[in-house]
Amino acid sequence: MGVLDGKLLVEVLLPASGRVTSVRVPCCLSVEAAADMVARLLASREPGVFSYSGGADLMRRDGVPAGQLLPPNELVGVLVARGDLVDGSPLVLV
Repeated sequence: MGVLDGKLLVEVLLPASGRVTSVRVPCCLSVEAAADMVARLLASREPGVFSYSGGADLMRRDGVPAGQLLPPNELVGVLVARGDLVDGSPLVLV
């Protein structure tokens, strides 16, 4: 699998619901902006379970080390280029 049209497919766990959602994230966004985008999307899909008022982060669910927050100021595309993120990477919205 590879990045499609400059977007990375990630599998994001929303702990409040226990559900995993596939989301395409533009590689040109910072991790902080991507977390905001994902949080807004999940809040619109899970309105009775999750509301968003800002301040989300993305955290790794696998790899070394699992549980590590992604650097908020780094571009998603840079993490892809370094091999830190690949299509299907499992993340958690925190």
